[in-house]
Amino acid sequence: MSVKDLYPAIRPSLNLDFANTKTLDPRITFSRASTGTYYDGVTHAKAEENLLLRSQEFDNAVWLGPNKTITANDTTAPDGTVTADKVSVSNTSLVSKQLWQNLSVPSSGVISVYAKAAEYNWLRVQFGGSADYAFFDLTNGVTGTVTAGATASMVNAGGGWYRCVFFDADTSGGVNVSFFPSIADDQSNFVGTVGYGVYLWGAQLEQRSSVTAYTATTTQPITNYIPVLQSAAAGEARFDHDPVTGESKGLLIEEQRTNLVTYSEDFSDSDWTKNDSSIQSNVIISPDGTLTSDKIVENTSTTWHGISQPSASLTSGTTYTATFFVKKAERSIVQILFSASTHGSSAYANFDISNGVLGTVSGGTASITNIGNNWYRISYSSTATSTTTGGALCAIVLSTTSARVQSYTGDGTSGVYIWGAQLEAGAFPTSYIPTSGSTATRAADVASITGADFKKWFNADEGTVYVEATPNIMDYTTALHFADGVGDGDGIQIRTRTSNVIENLIQTNSLGQASVSVSHTVGTPYKVATYYAFNSSNLSSGGVLGTEDTSLVVPFVDRLKIGFRDVYNDRYLNGHIKSIKYYPRRLSDAQLQELTQ
Repeated sequence: MSVKDLYPAIRPSLNLDFANTKTLDPRITFSRASTGTYYDGVTHAKAEENLLLRSQEFDNAVWLGPNKTITANDTTAPDGTVTADKVSVSNTSLVSKQLWQNLSVPSSGVISVYAKAAEYNWLRVQFGGSADYAFFDLTNGVTGTVTAGATASMVNAGGGWYRCVFFDADTSGGVNVSFFPSIADDQSNFVGTVGYGVYLWGAQLEQRSSVTAYTATTTQPITNYIPVLQSAAAGEARFDHDPVTGESKGLLIEEQRTNLVTYSEDFSDSDWTKNDSSIQSNVIISPDGTLTSDKIVENTSTTWHGISQPSASLTSGTTYTATFFVKKAERSIVQILFSASTHGSSAYANFDISNGVLGTVSGGTASITNIGNNWYRISYSSTATSTTTGGALCAIVLSTTSARVQSYTGDGTSGVYIWGAQLEAGAFPTSYIPTSGSTATRAADVASITGADFKKWFNADEGTVYVEATPNIMDYTTALHFADGVGDGDGIQIRTRTSNVIENLIQTNSLGQASVSVSHTVGTPYKVATYYAFNSSNLSSGGVLGTEDTSLVVPFVDRLKIGFRDVYNDRYLNGHIKSIKYYPRRLSDAQLQELTQ
């Protein structure tokens, strides 16, 4: 018998191809009484950018200009390495002493450079072909003259260093980026002293209006992009995608969850306790495409460095999951832990966010997911052993080894980038729920077909249903439920169980009539088909056939619940459904296997 002979000769009377159509069939009624987040597989945002070459090598030939001398690697840079250069005067002529790089300047842009006073304490920054410029006082950390149409600011980077930032909204005619050491405000031409100058490090040019964290370059400019986390309006179905590969995952169905973190994106707020660390706010582009990601920076104490969330109340016996979006900076190992007072002293997990792998996981379960551009979403789940209404409940900690709450001497500058914190009651993470001052709830996704829209394609006597889905857990997740609307569990379900099996469950008059199961691995996609008819039911998953049940009374059903069970509107799939097909005939066992290969 050929494969063609095994494939059903009849067409499905219901064919829901969520992964490819990315739309809801008009017969489906869908609701969610809140917004929800997902990836659309298309939208990206510009993340790191530096259009300058050799951003830390001012002695390189790409940097031009007269009347100056460059001394390479002359002093310690803001990152603690001896890579900062000195730009000093090479003659005593009454001319400017400038350093520039030729390039095609965008129509608007922001220049930034780390600068430190040496013998001179002023720096002029300019788009070379433009009349706009700004002066920076490197002794007092304040800006001087700034031409109309431009803006300038300074950020103290420690050790006498300042990050000088210059934005010009109109750089028409600009052909280069220029830096001028100077003796005074608004003084470009001056009689210099040979050997006098300023220190420079980390020059950057970005085609946008706000500066982001410094990105070093060598022989090529850098422009990175990040997949953008989307927000679906209330009542709008989410057709989710893998943010890295762009693969369409299908319809996302999740149960209701609440983010107990009150400030999920603003870690500078006092609701977050800082332990020998500080927060630099809004320094890089976040996973939602906005400049809202913060940086946790360690101080120089010999202790543990991190932040904790103390505002939520936890209940003994309840499993909680903490998640964060993180990206490596100078540190590449982070740890999520719960308080010893609520979860015991062994509740923690370590994450290598340089290589995207789990480290030590103790007292719970953990996961790490690549979301693109070196960002990862990390999660840790653990069951509370006591009830509390305050105290440091969950924390994210900088680390260098696999130990819990490791104590080490910080350098005062190193850290990691962070965004999108979430703490939820549940044994696994769900999609991100943003907060800004109070907790927030994402309502459940509810999809169903009822009434005449159901009766037109459903056969009450016999039929076969196929579903391709990916649950995030195996704890009684329901892919679909043909139900009677009474709420007593009668009907036909395809579901998973905690014993790592997938099964059909057919129930009539509150009594189990058939249940056929095969093994399945948690978190992996499945293709399942099951049929029902008088005294006959079987199931195939991944081409593995169960044992036919020959004692079935077909239940009365009048609706299809997609991704959850009708009894109490519970046991949600908490995952993705790629497709559902319904055939109004009982197919053969061989055809079940062929459908699910």
